[in-house]
Amino acid sequence: MNLRRYGFAICSIAVAFSTSETWMLIAIIALLLASVVLAVAETSLTNISKEKAQALLDEGRPGAERLVTVVGDLEHYLNGVLLVVLIFQLVQATVV
Repeated sequence: MNLRRYGFAICSIAVAFSTSETWMLIAIIALLLASVVLAVAETSLTNISKEKAQALLDEGRPGAERLVTVVGDLEHYLNGVLLVVLIFQLVQATVV
């Protein structure tokens, strides 16, 4: 079948990544995954109430004591998470 007759041209483009491009791609993917994890952490911290954290502590859940501490001083911990997310996103934009 002649594809040129229908206006299609068959092109094969070979793309070879250099070592530096491969490492940049790996860095971008790693930063993206880290940003996703931190965004999920931010969302979960803002959606849990102090009462829910205290209920988990009363049930004896592992890590609940630390959760009560974090939820009690949410601004302190949330600012750190947001700062790291911002830095990751700035580095991603710079690398791309």
